[in-house]
Formats: sequence, C-alpha cells, structure tokens
Amino acid sequence: MASDLEFRFPLPQGLHARPASRIQEAAAGFAAEVFWDNLRTGQTADAKSVLSLIGSDTLLDDPCRIRAVGSDAEAAAAVLGKLVLETLPRDEAAVEEAPPPAGLSLPWILTGGRGAYFRGQAAGPGIVRGPAYVHDPEAEAARAPRTIAPEAVAFEAERLRSALAHQAAAIAARRDAEPDPTARAILTAHLAILRDRAFAAEAGRRIASNRLDAASAASAAGKLFRDRLGAARSRYIRERMADIADVTAGLVARLEGKQASARAIRPTGPSVLIADDLAPSEFLTLDKSLLLGLVLENAGLTSHTLIMARARCIPAAAGCPGLLHRIRTGEEVILDGNRGLVIPSPD
Repeated sequence: MASDLEFRFPLPQGLHARPASRIQEAAAGFAAEVFWDNLRTGQTADAKSVLSLIGSDTLLDDPCRIRAVGSDAEAAAAVLGKLVLETLPRDEAAVEEAPPPAGLSLPWILTGGRGAYFRGQAAGPGIVRGPAYVHDPEAEAARAPRTIAPEAVAFEAERLRSALAHQAAAIAARRDAEPDPTARAILTAHLAILRDRAFAAEAGRRIASNRLDAASAASAAGKLFRDRLGAARSRYIRERMADIADVTAGLVARLEGKQASARAIRPTGPSVLIADDLAPSEFLTLDKSLLLGLVLENAGLTSHTLIMARARCIPAAAGCPGLLHRIRTGEEVILDGNRGLVIPSPD
C-alpha cells in the first residue's frame, strides 16, 4: 500500500533540526517506509532520519511530497501531513521569538568619534554594564584518525553502539530536567541527531570499511553531515552545522573518556561573556545567574545558543568583528543588546 501527500513547505526558516526531529519521531512510529521529496531540488530524504531530512535543503514554500509505502502508509501520510502543515508552524512560531529590531541609531555620546565601540547585530534586548569574561580556547589540533586491526572491528563497533546509547541517555536526562521549553526543543533536536540511523550507519561503515576506531569514525561521520549542510541555500540550515558539531564533540569526548565538565565555562562572578561562538551544550552548563550578557563574534541571529539566550531575556549581540582579541577578561564593558553594541572601558 502507498500514500502520497503534496504541499508547500510552510516554515519560514526551512526544514532544520527542530522540525526535522519532530518529523523523524512521528515517521518512526509507523511500519511504513516514509520518504520526503523536495520537488524543487529533486532530492529524496529518508523521513526516519533527521540528518537526511535536514540535508534535503527544504526552504519556505518549496513544493514537497511525503510518500509512505507499507501496511499503514495512509495513516502515516495523514499524521505527517497534519504535523507539517498545522502543528509545526504553530510550535515553531512559539519557539523562535523574533530578535530585537535592527537599525537603531547610535547614542549621541558615541557619534563624532567620541568613544570606542564595536557594533554587530542586535541579538537579545536589554542593556547591561559589567566585567567581561573572554572565552577564547586555543584551537585544538586536528585529531589524526586512528586505524585499527581487522580483529578489532567488532570491538570498536560495540564501543560506538554503547557510547551512542549512553550519550543519548545523558542528553535525554538533561532535556527532561530542563525547565525552559526552548532549551528542551533544542535538546530534543540534538537527541534526534545522536539517535539518527544515518549517522550510526555512516560511523559504523567507517569502522568496518576504513578500519577506524570508534572516535575517529564518529568524528568523520559528523564532518560528512556538516559538509552536506554547508551546501544548503539557507543560512539558517547552514548554521545547524554547529549543532552536529556539538553532538559529535560530546560523543567523541565520551569515546575518549573525557569528562563533559572539561568543556564547561566558569566565570568567577557576574560577567558579560564574550566568545567567538558557543555551542548549545556549553551554554546550558553555564551558571545563568552569573551571565549578565552574551556577545558571540561569529554567530548568526539564528544560532541555537542565541535563541536560548533570548528566551531567558539575556542581553546579547552577534557578529562584532575584531572584538574577541580587543577586550580582556575583567575589563568593564557596556553591552546594548537593542543595538548590537559593545563599548569597552566606558568612561
């Protein structure tokens, strides 16, 4: 039995991790195989794989088709159609609050070259003054892939399976304990990436065919899917590369026996956190009572970290070129999240 449903994709930000995880979860509840056809690009995705769905590069108003093949195909198409056309537009509108308006004029005290400042994009409303905490970890050297002997393939495959299960359980526990609905939605998307059958299959293939150890295989699989998203037309979808990197880094750390706390950021007092970028998992481990504001030099407004910051009413700015290496930890700053403005050492 087969059932098809054609429609125009309704989400303004395209088919990214959060809605893809909801579609994948719904499709997994049916025995039928479910396919997602993007009729604009000609790409077909496995609707039971969140990474395959994101890789379809589905944008607002793209003509799409859900195809279900199997004993419960008609029910699958009906449920997924309602989810995509009715439930997701409502739920995504609730999660993605609009950032503050851009284009506000500079304060008069800064015009005419009267003071130094950095200006990026307004990413979270509010104005705050306090000491900076600069997070600038040294770039880690590229991890050289490690190969294994043929007789170790089964052992490494089992290590991968076990690590995937334990890391998924850890993320699920964090999600279930998280009171903020925005953070829960993002953690649900991360959980879907980690449980994705395409990710597990690709990492497993790297162990079996390339004879990589489990950590190297997981790292290679993550890079493959990040590269696929890098070709997407939508900047929002391209920015989901950070979510795959975040999930992969946590999995690789577990496989290498590293503690998750090693990635934690710990200001010693209330501070304006300044970083090049910040993974959602790093943001979630922060003591929010010490976070006066947040400035991410190279993140976009649709960064999941900035979405969570806005949900918590934390003043924030994005895209302030040159800021990271011009401000020292402890230096006083003013952050104006309404204008995307950072003023160092105000007099």
